[in-house]
Amino acid sequence: MAEGLKQIKIKTGVVKRLTKEKGYYEQEAQKEEERYNKMKGDGKDEYELRKQESSESLAEDAAYKEASKAIEEAGKVLEA
Repeated sequence: MAEGLKQIKIKTGVVKRLTKEKGYYEQEAQKEEERYNKMKGDGKDEYELRKQESSESLAEDAAYKEASKAIEEAGKVLEA
């Protein structure tokens, strides 16, 4: 039981950290979107615009996968 409680605390901490990171990510994404729109308005090269778009989606996918995994592991600990 003590080991299970310890694991729940760890997994809860992971989920809290990821939630905080998501908030920071959303703030950063908003700034990047403003930067992207400015670049687009200034008539920047199409290559630079596509590069900006792809880097945003990669970061979002990685954060989502990590959060999903942490929540799933916490659920397994609770079931045990």
